[in-house]
Amino acid sequence: MLPLLLTLGIQSAVATTDTCDDCNVLWIVIDTTREDFVGPDENGRSHTPNLDRLGARGLVFEHAYAQGPDTMISVSSYMTGRYRLNTGMDFTTFNREQNFHPLAGEVTTIAEVLKSEGYRTKGFTSNALIAAHKWDLELHQGFESWTRTNDPDLAAQGMAALDELKDEPFLLYLHLMGPHFPNARRPDFESRWGDEFPASLDDATGTIYADVRKKGRELTDQEERYLKALYADDLWAADQEVGKVLDHLESLGLADETLVIFTSDHGEELGELINGQVVWGHGGALRRGLLGVPLTIAGPGIPAKRLGAENVAELVDLAPSIAGYLGIDIDPSWLWEGQALIGPEAVVGSHAIADRGISPNHTLSIRDAARSVHYIPSKSKYFYGDLVNDPKEKAWVPQSPEHLSMQEIVQQYWDTMHPPGSAEDMDAPDGELLDQLQELGYME
Repeated sequence: MLPLLLTLGIQSAVATTDTCDDCNVLWIVIDTTREDFVGPDENGRSHTPNLDRLGARGLVFEHAYAQGPDTMISVSSYMTGRYRLNTGMDFTTFNREQNFHPLAGEVTTIAEVLKSEGYRTKGFTSNALIAAHKWDLELHQGFESWTRTNDPDLAAQGMAALDELKDEPFLLYLHLMGPHFPNARRPDFESRWGDEFPASLDDATGTIYADVRKKGRELTDQEERYLKALYADDLWAADQEVGKVLDHLESLGLADETLVIFTSDHGEELGELINGQVVWGHGGALRRGLLGVPLTIAGPGIPAKRLGAENVAELVDLAPSIAGYLGIDIDPSWLWEGQALIGPEAVVGSHAIADRGISPNHTLSIRDAARSVHYIPSKSKYFYGDLVNDPKEKAWVPQSPEHLSMQEIVQQYWDTMHPPGSAEDMDAPDGELLDQLQELGYME
């Protein structure tokens, strides 16, 4: 499928780098992070000073997209270099009566590749959904250890892992929850945000999401600003933890021999209007608020550069990017569908594909910097977006020749997908884990 998809799209070359055969990999994910909350805002204020520092020495992609609007879809794709429908992962978010399919065993993850090449592979995740426990989605394939933790402890554990691994080639994956709902008011919140938001607002925070999502309650302007401030403040706290790890990497003398990747698994809707309804949270529509993610790649030989509208990166590109940069040949049998964003063969595509749902209720989308196409296979319906004049896709537009070209790509993806054959149903979670997932908004 990959060659056909590539010939239907347009790729643009970027500044290439040589391979770094001896480099390590530090992969940092801050969950639920919108790309437009990273870096300075319109007032020049940044909630991510440490990530900004990383971006100042690496490639920053202004148009990067996840393969789906929630954690399971996205992680399954970026770990395997495959679009989600080809990973074996399948489920319906918010419906605990459905069976779940974990990541298929015959897919090849980037961790498995690096482990076979002699790399130590360790992962730490604060997201219970992808942690290895009795309800295991198998997303940790190839990691010698996969530790469930929490944000306040993750930096210390990451630094300890760097101490352990510093004399060997390694892949270290750190996944923070960051600004994922629910967002509690942090100590010293007022020192960062002033006195605009009285403490009395905090009493209502836990019910605002539920009231908006289930009862359609309209937020006051102050409540809306408060929720966004809580979100941004949690991102600031995650950035502080990331800064500790980056500083430790430098103190060990590893910064000049380590590929550092920062991204998120998906974004978040923060009051966007979708299909006539104001939406807070994630897991639903295939819009930029949920699919647009930050992506920074820094390391030896990688230029400090921002890549704009003509370059569209996908998280499915990360596995081949890591392999290409490390000088590892990609075996065609892996069926990786992303393309290397760095390394001698670096090329950045012009579009990104995403999907969600379980058969027969799939929804797919494809977007470039200027337009989008949404496809519902069960109804054979297409909808077209204009991302220049209507970036939040509040209304559909008539099709254009460019839309039709993109439509052909997403139709080819649907027609030629090749999911692994061994994915088996697993029961949805129950008990304590179900309670946690309900609290996070994944289950009703």
